[in-house]
Amino acid sequence: MPTVPLGRLPQVNLAPRVREVLRRSPVAAPLRHVLERRTSLIVLLQAGAFDPAWYQLQRTGTDRVRGGTVGVRVLAVHYVLRGRRAGLSPHPFFEAEWAFPADWRRSGPDPAARLLRGRPRYPISAHPLCDAQAWLDAHPEAAGHRWGWFGHFLATVAGAPGTVLPLPSWAARSTVPGLTAAGARA
Repeated sequence: MPTVPLGRLPQVNLAPRVREVLRRSPVAAPLRHVLERRTSLIVLLQAGAFDPAWYQLQRTGTDRVRGGTVGVRVLAVHYVLRGRRAGLSPHPFFEAEWAFPADWRRSGPDPAARLLRGRPRYPISAHPLCDAQAWLDAHPEAAGHRWGWFGHFLATVAGAPGTVLPLPSWAARSTVPGLTAAGARA
């Protein structure tokens, strides 16, 4: 039997179809949850949004992290699976209840990962003392950062002593010593 040349096969992008099936199918719900948690874990670790000492301090009252890198991963997995729903925070500059007040406990992806991956029409602040708009005004390049304004903030302040938080406008008028930029430098 002679073979028929098929030529070039058309390229088909199955990702949108697979996503749609996962979104609608009740059978696929457990797989969807596993993928959401895995993605959240990867985003938190790659963006530097998981602070193991901070997380350990919330869990046990001590900031000692055992096991080096393995210990960090174990703590991050614990956060994604249980800690988030218990109200714990992955980083001292992120409070899920502040950033996503309506659905921080029940949303699929982790709220911190959602903030890092999403590109909302308006900037979402991650913490009462960490104002997104103030950071974007001071650092316009943060809008184009891979992880958004919050990822840029985390990358900029990591290990930088004396960094001043991007305080909201009401805090800049505060008379509390050390809360304003002038007080922090004094």
